[in-house]
Amino acid sequence: MDVYSDISAMPKDAPSAATIGSFDGAHLGHRRIIRRLTAIARERSLKSVLITFDPHPRVVTSRDGSEIRLLTTTEEKIALVERLGVDRLLALRFTERLATTPPEEFVKTYFVEGLRVEAAVVGYDHRFGKRREGNADTLHALGERNGFSVETIPPVLLDGVEIGSTAIRRALLDGDLDTANRMLGRPYAISGVVVKDRGEGGRIGFPTANIATRNPWKLLPADGVYAVRVIRNGERLEGVMNVGERPTFETDEAKTVEAHLFDFEGNLYGERLEAELIARLRDERKFASVGALVAQIREDAARAKAILRERV
Repeated sequence: MDVYSDISAMPKDAPSAATIGSFDGAHLGHRRIIRRLTAIARERSLKSVLITFDPHPRVVTSRDGSEIRLLTTTEEKIALVERLGVDRLLALRFTERLATTPPEEFVKTYFVEGLRVEAAVVGYDHRFGKRREGNADTLHALGERNGFSVETIPPVLLDGVEIGSTAIRRALLDGDLDTANRMLGRPYAISGVVVKDRGEGGRIGFPTANIATRNPWKLLPADGVYAVRVIRNGERLEGVMNVGERPTFETDEAKTVEAHLFDFEGNLYGERLEAELIARLRDERKFASVGALVAQIREDAARAKAILRERV
């Protein structure tokens, strides 16, 4: 998949089939849209193009950004979309100027002149353009005017509930990892670079990799302990991960993401890891002593190993 950040840099070697949206999480609802996009592109010998935004539009349009919680960073989203067989991805730089572009102008600039769109696929609730004035009906009308077809994809349901980024965020913050993962169609993942920490884990016999996400808007799930698979240079390692404030050690640090990897020895500082959250084991809590914490970690590790054996 070829990735672009500017419409002017994209080749105009062939007409395209396009979709557009934030695609935060690249969940099962998004995947249905993308699968239909790639199918149409194959049927009509078009280039499949996914248009998304960097940063997420809410980062620019919200007042202070304090309530923004994203399921995927731009890098994570690009990696997920690439696995779905899209030919080209355009990650438009989202600015105030773009936010105030009328729907008609947006379609003319990007769909008609920029990408030579002959077919578009969008979700039933898609909104675009200035003040989100454009919707699927708007796009249908503009498609008729400019010579491209538009297909609208209905919602995807899980147990009668519509799958969406908001529902997944709520599930993660509520500690309902199973529902979040089912809606995503994959384990929720946190990626980042391993940084030095205070070293308490190593001193009590459970060395940890402290993963710094770097992105202030990346959603961290409810505080607690999780069974995880950690991807390191293509290799999958198993372990337990704590998300929280480490109350037993009474530090004044912000929330951390620390993974203890089973059967691993070595220095991970500076390496980029991706932790897939497979199961939530328990809430984070303060223990009366370090000894009690160690006993609980041993129990967590044994339980995590059993779960990970079952969920290959």
